[in-house]
Amino acid sequence: KDYSSIELENNRIYAHGTAQFNYTTYDIRRGQDTIKPALRFTGKENMVEPENSVRSTIMLSADETDGASVRRRRFWYAHVMGIFHCRVRDRTEDSTEWVQLDILWICWFGADPDERCGLKVKRLELVGYVPDTDGPGAFGFVDPNDVVRACHISPAFHHGTRQDLLSSAESVAFDMKMEDGGEDYELYYVLRYVTGSRPPFSAVRRCCANIP
Repeated sequence: KDYSSIELENNRIYAHGTAQFNYTTYDIRRGQDTIKPALRFTGKENMVEPENSVRSTIMLSADETDGASVRRRRFWYAHVMGIFHCRVRDRTEDSTEWVQLDILWICWFGADPDERCGLKVKRLELVGYVPDTDGPGAFGFVDPNDVVRACHISPAFHHGTRQDLLSSAESVAFDMKMEDGGEDYELYYVLRYVTGSRPPFSAVRRCCANIP
């Protein structure tokens, strides 16, 4: 799709420190999650700094199969690097009104195809960061309204770490910054929980998103 006709008001994009997501729980109550981005945009000369937030992972509804298998992946997972909004308009349209656009800049997690997971095998799902050598698939932008809710992902420590997921050793996107570059864990567990006798995950659908 050609985006050359899209115009930013004052050529500015605004960064935010939090975003809230409303969802409906299994007992038909309203819940809300708050996330913070993994990076802080300071506006100074060194304008991007790690935030080291533990509340920066989201889940989105997925509709896919793993190759020829009939097993459907229910969710996609992503690490939120930044939360933004801007005002845009399309110069090719008749309307000249500016429209607010909310954006999440994310780093995708990919599923491990060799790992069996789920309720039947009683194993947590394993995911890992997509290497940036895969082209545009490692990072992306999503609409906050497509987010189901926040989620918690924990490193699978026994699988170790790696330094080759990002092509630049100076990238601020690494989970851990070292003197000689950065590291990410090889794999992460998607942690699930049960509320009473309910199925895992207390969220069944997303209501709306709010970026203050």
